[in-house]
Amino acid sequence: MAKQSRRGRSGDRRLHLAHNSKTPKSGGAASADPATQHLALEVRSRLRADDPLDLLAYVSTLVVAAERPPTVVGHSTDEIDLRLLIETFISVDIAETTALLSVLGHLTRDGDLRVLARRALMTRRQPMPPWLRDLDETEVTHAAVMTEIAGDGFDIVLGVRWPGGRLASFLVYVDTVTGVVVKDAFPTPEPFPDVVERLRELAKGIDLVQLEPIGLGEARAIVEGATDRGEAAADPFESDTWPNARPMLRWLLERMPFTPGDDGGDSFGQHLVRQANDYGQAASVVEHFLGSAEAARIDFDDESVCDSHCLGLVAAFALGSSDPETTGWNPARVGVLFDAWLPSRFLFEGGAAGRLPEVVRAFVQWSLRSENAPAALQRETLSAIDREAVEFVDIATSSEAQVLIGALRDYEEVTGLAALGDIEIVSDGSVDPDDWDYTEFVLDTCAELVGGRAALLDLDDDPLPDEEFRWDDLPDDIRPRVAEVLALVDAFALSSFDVEFRTVGRRVLALAAAGDPDIFRRKGRADTAAAAVGWIAAKANNLVSTRDGMAAGELAERFGIKGSPSGRAQVFLSAIGAPHFTDASALGRPDLLTSATRASLIRRRDLALADDY
Repeated sequence: MAKQSRRGRSGDRRLHLAHNSKTPKSGGAASADPATQHLALEVRSRLRADDPLDLLAYVSTLVVAAERPPTVVGHSTDEIDLRLLIETFISVDIAETTALLSVLGHLTRDGDLRVLARRALMTRRQPMPPWLRDLDETEVTHAAVMTEIAGDGFDIVLGVRWPGGRLASFLVYVDTVTGVVVKDAFPTPEPFPDVVERLRELAKGIDLVQLEPIGLGEARAIVEGATDRGEAAADPFESDTWPNARPMLRWLLERMPFTPGDDGGDSFGQHLVRQANDYGQAASVVEHFLGSAEAARIDFDDESVCDSHCLGLVAAFALGSSDPETTGWNPARVGVLFDAWLPSRFLFEGGAAGRLPEVVRAFVQWSLRSENAPAALQRETLSAIDREAVEFVDIATSSEAQVLIGALRDYEEVTGLAALGDIEIVSDGSVDPDDWDYTEFVLDTCAELVGGRAALLDLDDDPLPDEEFRWDDLPDDIRPRVAEVLALVDAFALSSFDVEFRTVGRRVLALAAAGDPDIFRRKGRADTAAAAVGWIAAKANNLVSTRDGMAAGELAERFGIKGSPSGRAQVFLSAIGAPHFTDASALGRPDLLTSATRASLIRRRDLALADDY
């Protein structure tokens, strides 16, 4: 499945609005049999169009189809061989194949095939439209960049002049969250000045949007690099227009100067290709932060192991990006920090995980203030930290994470080897390894999950029964709403997990409805309530927000809601009497754990009692 970021499948919607949705249709993949009447009719109708984009978009799609790896359907292979197509076009001497060869001689990246197509044209005599005959005279005349400072990407607009003087534009959206790659791009018959003016109108009243000219060399350097990275990605972006437009975009880039920064100014594009990634700057940055009002406000202590480790992480992230386009602080960058960078590299002792968001917030606030960032950007970025940190701390301080830290330390002490390669443990300075009683720690953390040491010793791993919902303790007036929520919970359980999980979901819902019936008397949506119940059941059984589990966002999508259900879940956790109602991973009730979860706890318990850790 192709990647999707927060702007959705089609990149920046403003680009489509900017040209009134007049993107030429690609027509899908061209037929692999150019002798068919359908192909001839397609090409003939596009040759008659006044706009070159009709035919260019069609052939661009054909080239992409030929570049895709073959897929096997039954006993046949669904594959388009571009060389074979060109050779077939050469053997059929008609106006339509002449037109196809004319365009393929420009859009294919294979130098040998370009030569093959162009040589064949030397013997053709069919009259072609002037724009097609002189296609090599196409020019890219202008470039502009639109940036949303608090966004997760930027837009580049290229102005195009066809042979004969007709104008058009090409629009490119570059995503900066997942590695600075082209996420969407397409041509439009609208002239460059019209598109830019339309974008200015769309950006009015949004103080975080900037639209400015950019040098052609800079534009080529940025777009070409982003196209290369996207094409090389293991899971590339796809949309209705991308990568179908990629061959045409690459051809236009070839017609632009290569050297970045050719306008001599300090434009956004130069900033993108100029930013340094020097770790040597870290010491200077840290020194300046230590003397700031923001550091004083959180009582930052540079002699504290915990504070020093937290500041080292945030400074390394800020200065060590491999992509210079992503070094600025904004809400999207905060999301990368908490959702991807930290979880993929570090495990945190409890004190360090709790302290890190405070240090991040102070450091980012100081950075944005020092750079005179717009007030709106500062507000949105700090709000993103507050929002993203909640789930990060929840996961980082979970009993599972802390047990893993202890196991890694024990393994390293015995073997002298790192158990998880490059994964580092961020210490809060509170634990002396010499005083660490790991057996007691394991027993304590396991007991917390099931309600105490006695419950842990009596724990079994019998499968939960296929249990009917318990209606007995529920008031009559809430039953219709509970039934609506129950239907959604049951459907989710069986489509995503199993019957045991359905029993857990039913028990959580019954406990919450009996514990606080007012939840179902207040106005609220059934899907959000069901998502909260599903999230609690999944979180308690280590099935969500874990490395191998379902992401909270995916769980929300299965209920058709936006955002994590964790916020709505707090009222349900309180209603069922969870001992830590902000942490659904430790409900203290073995009857809400599946047999697989209990079996895992039993294994950990028995190893600890046997002192085999």
